[in-house]
Amino acid sequence: MENVRELIGKEFDGAKLIAHCDPDFPREHLADRLTPGGNYLVLTGPEGDFSPAEIELALSHGFRSVSLGRNRLRTETAALYAVVAVSILNR
Repeated sequence: MENVRELIGKEFDGAKLIAHCDPDFPREHLADRLTPGGNYLVLTGPEGDFSPAEIELALSHGFRSVSLGRNRLRTETAALYAVVAVSILNR
């Protein structure tokens, strides 16, 4: 399995988003970044969230910061939330 730094550096034909809880980085809600028919790569953090260095690296590679809401979600729940949000929009 690739580590997050390798994944961040890969090319992707679509919108690249990183979902995190760090208040030091401005974020938009995920739903505000999605458009019907879009192709998305959404990174959801490990337990404890991404480190500031990982967030900065993602932003420097064209990712946009997003929030999944006011509550901190478990890793598994965050990933499902992102998949369902994109799926509902593109049904």
